[in-house]
Amino acid sequence: MGHDAGTLTQIQLCIDRLCDPDTWPFLKSLSRQKESMPTLFEIEKEFAQTSVKPPGTTVPRPRSKERIFLHVFSGRRREGDLQLYMEQLFDQLCPDGTSLCVVSVDLVINQQWGNVRLQSTQEFWIKGVLSGWVCGALCGPPCETWSQARYVTASHQQNRGPRPLRDSECLWGLNSLSLREAHQVATGNDLLLFSIDLLYALAIMDGFGVMKHPKEPEDQEKPSIWRLEILRHLMQFPGVELIDFAQGLLGAHTPKPTRLLALNLPLLRARLREHQVTSELPKRSAIGKTAEGVWRTAPLKEYPPSMNRALAAAFCTWFHDHPASTGMTIDPVFADRCRAMISRTFGADIGPDYGG
Repeated sequence: MGHDAGTLTQIQLCIDRLCDPDTWPFLKSLSRQKESMPTLFEIEKEFAQTSVKPPGTTVPRPRSKERIFLHVFSGRRREGDLQLYMEQLFDQLCPDGTSLCVVSVDLVINQQWGNVRLQSTQEFWIKGVLSGWVCGALCGPPCETWSQARYVTASHQQNRGPRPLRDSECLWGLNSLSLREAHQVATGNDLLLFSIDLLYALAIMDGFGVMKHPKEPEDQEKPSIWRLEILRHLMQFPGVELIDFAQGLLGAHTPKPTRLLALNLPLLRARLREHQVTSELPKRSAIGKTAEGVWRTAPLKEYPPSMNRALAAAFCTWFHDHPASTGMTIDPVFADRCRAMISRTFGADIGPDYGG
């Protein structure tokens, strides 16, 4: 079958035209492109070179009669949780006409205002802090991408856990990851950065807060959030303290060595010590899966009741020591949103380690 000469000529002309730079106007455009956002590595370097200069004097900030507290990544409501103890102890320690609003900021509570990956949600809660409406917060950002369990070598191939996604040189995530792993790391970074942003805002506003994560490992090759420059910078703020302890001493099923970054809570260490329920660490491990195929680390997301009560005691003592101011009001829209996210329904499902 012969070729149509006219068709071949048209194809050749079309190809020539596509190869001609004059065909594409954007190649001749002199408009300057927007500068790209700095990388997390570049931001880290900037924090490493910055020091905190605390003010010589501080002015007491006004506090509203409605004491708003954010429990970020709260998970399901359950017996012996933080909210239960905070509400009990607040009534005992603060009989001054003020009211407590424990806001559960979690996807299981609200798909929009509990989703702190959304920029609008982040801005909403940070504005509440910087406006003086939010007094304090507890953040336990997910640690599954940082977990030391990823470095445990299983004896059987079928029991092998997920591989490491970070190391000491690439704390924000390894360069070679699958699409699912990259999404998992990006999610973990977003949630951690919101927690850090929230603590910075509370530090600026003389509020109180706690961020919880696994204790820094002795092995310098393994990743830990406590090696991030952005957190080391936050540790320079007045009133910031690092507290290392084992949740196993407060009733957890495994030793679970933990570190808290505590802001303006000078009695927290003593409260944790007072609430220990045993002097010996449990021998159980959370490596591998259960008979039902669930990772054993999943239940460890929930703090033991004794730890919750210790945190609640420290938080409510702060409320007692910082009385409300006359005339200080909260934006009605913000207050209504907070009240709508006070969870009263107890749940049965813990949920998976990674919900992305």
